[in-house]
Amino acid sequence: MQHSSIVCATTKQKNGLLHASMFGGEKGFVRSIAENSLLIPVTEDGDYMRMIENINANPFIGLLFFVQGVSETLRVNGRASIVREKELLTIHFPTDQQLVAAIQVEVEECFYIVPKPFSL
Repeated sequence: MQHSSIVCATTKQKNGLLHASMFGGEKGFVRSIAENSLLIPVTEDGDYMRMIENINANPFIGLLFFVQGVSETLRVNGRASIVREKELLTIHFPTDQQLVAAIQVEVEECFYIVPKPFSL
Protein backbone atom coordinates (compact mmCIF):
# COMPACT_ATOMS: atom_id res chain seq x y z
CA MET A 1 0.00 0.00 0.00
CA GLN A 2 2.81 2.40 0.80
CA HIS A 3 4.20 1.92 -2.74
CA SER A 4 0.84 2.28 -4.50
CA SER A 5 -0.07 5.42 -6.40
CA ILE A 6 -3.36 4.00 -7.77
CA VAL A 7 -6.31 2.41 -6.00
CA CYS A 8 -9.62 1.30 -7.47
CA ALA A 9 -12.56 1.62 -5.06
CA THR A 10 -15.84 -0.17 -5.66
CA THR A 11 -19.10 0.71 -3.93
CA LYS A 12 -22.75 -0.15 -4.46
CA GLN A 13 -25.22 2.44 -5.74
CA LYS A 14 -28.77 2.87 -4.40
CA ASN A 15 -30.13 1.08 -7.48
CA GLY A 16 -27.97 -1.95 -6.72
CA LEU A 17 -25.41 -1.42 -9.48
CA LEU A 18 -21.72 -1.42 -8.62
CA HIS A 19 -19.61 1.67 -9.16
CA ALA A 20 -15.82 1.71 -9.51
CA SER A 21 -13.73 4.85 -9.04
CA MET A 22 -10.01 5.35 -9.42
CA PHE A 23 -8.04 7.35 -6.90
CA GLY A 24 -4.46 8.39 -7.48
CA GLY A 25 -1.69 10.35 -5.89
CA GLU A 26 1.89 10.07 -4.86
CA LYS A 27 3.07 6.69 -3.61
CA GLY A 28 1.55 6.02 -0.20
CA PHE A 29 -1.24 8.58 -0.59
CA VAL A 30 -3.62 6.20 1.22
CA ARG A 31 -2.80 6.39 4.92
CA SER A 32 -2.95 3.63 7.51
CA ILE A 33 -4.24 5.43 10.61
CA ALA A 34 -4.70 2.39 12.88
CA GLU A 35 -4.13 -1.35 12.69
CA ASN A 36 -7.34 -1.96 10.70
CA SER A 37 -8.18 1.51 9.47
CA LEU A 38 -7.27 3.33 6.24
CA LEU A 39 -7.85 6.90 5.09
CA ILE A 40 -8.22 7.76 1.39
CA PRO A 41 -8.04 11.47 0.49
CA VAL A 42 -10.93 12.82 -1.61
CA THR A 43 -10.50 15.92 -3.75
CA GLU A 44 -12.97 17.71 -6.01
CA ASP A 45 -11.40 15.96 -9.01
CA GLY A 46 -13.27 12.95 -10.38
CA ASP A 47 -16.68 11.69 -9.32
CA TYR A 48 -16.24 11.98 -5.57
CA MET A 49 -19.88 12.96 -4.95
CA ARG A 50 -21.18 9.67 -6.35
CA MET A 51 -18.74 7.73 -4.17
CA ILE A 52 -19.83 9.68 -1.08
CA GLU A 53 -23.53 9.12 -1.89
CA ASN A 54 -22.90 5.40 -2.34
CA ILE A 55 -21.04 5.08 0.97
CA ASN A 56 -23.80 6.97 2.80
CA ALA A 57 -26.35 4.51 1.35
CA ASN A 58 -24.26 1.33 1.74
CA PRO A 59 -20.96 1.35 3.65
CA PHE A 60 -19.38 -1.73 2.04
CA ILE A 61 -16.32 -0.99 -0.08
CA GLY A 62 -13.75 -2.98 -2.02
CA LEU A 63 -10.28 -1.63 -2.77
CA LEU A 64 -7.65 -2.86 -5.21
CA PHE A 65 -4.17 -1.35 -4.87
CA PHE A 66 -1.81 -1.30 -7.86
CA VAL A 67 1.94 -0.71 -7.89
CA GLN A 68 3.50 0.07 -11.24
CA GLY A 69 5.79 -2.74 -12.40
CA VAL A 70 4.55 -5.21 -9.76
CA SER A 71 2.21 -8.01 -10.82
CA GLU A 72 0.75 -8.71 -7.36
CA THR A 73 -2.11 -6.52 -6.17
CA LEU A 74 -3.46 -5.86 -2.69
CA ARG A 75 -7.18 -6.34 -2.15
CA VAL A 76 -9.02 -4.84 0.82
CA ASN A 77 -12.68 -5.21 1.75
CA GLY A 78 -14.37 -3.34 4.56
CA ARG A 79 -16.83 -0.70 5.68
CA ALA A 80 -16.40 2.91 4.72
CA SER A 81 -17.45 6.21 6.22
CA ILE A 82 -16.88 9.81 5.18
CA VAL A 83 -14.56 12.01 7.25
CA ARG A 84 -14.90 15.78 6.94
CA GLU A 85 -13.30 16.96 10.21
CA LYS A 86 -10.63 19.44 9.12
CA GLU A 87 -8.42 18.68 12.13
CA LEU A 88 -8.19 14.96 11.30
CA LEU A 89 -7.68 15.67 7.61
CA THR A 90 -4.90 18.18 8.32
CA ILE A 91 -3.09 15.73 10.61
CA HIS A 92 -2.95 13.01 7.96
CA PHE A 93 -2.77 15.15 4.80
CA PRO A 94 -1.07 18.41 5.88
CA THR A 95 -0.09 19.65 2.41
CA ASP A 96 -3.21 18.76 0.43
CA GLN A 97 -5.12 22.03 -0.05
CA GLN A 98 -7.72 20.54 -2.47
CA LEU A 99 -8.92 17.95 0.03
CA VAL A 100 -12.69 18.06 0.62
CA ALA A 101 -13.06 14.87 2.66
CA ALA A 102 -11.57 11.43 3.18
CA ILE A 103 -12.95 7.92 3.02
CA GLN A 104 -12.17 5.99 6.17
CA VAL A 105 -12.15 2.23 5.66
CA GLU A 106 -12.40 -0.22 8.55
CA VAL A 107 -10.65 -3.25 7.09
CA GLU A 108 -12.47 -6.58 7.37
CA GLU A 109 -10.42 -8.54 4.79
CA CYS A 110 -6.99 -7.93 3.31
CA PHE A 111 -5.04 -10.21 0.99
CA TYR A 112 -2.71 -10.28 -1.97
CA ILE A 113 -3.84 -11.43 -5.37
CA VAL A 114 -1.22 -13.56 -7.10
CA PRO A 115 0.20 -12.48 -10.45
CA LYS A 116 -2.21 -12.65 -13.35
CA PRO A 117 -1.53 -12.39 -17.08
CA PHE A 118 -1.55 -8.59 -17.11
CA SER A 119 1.04 -5.99 -16.27
CA LEU A 120 0.92 -2.30 -15.49
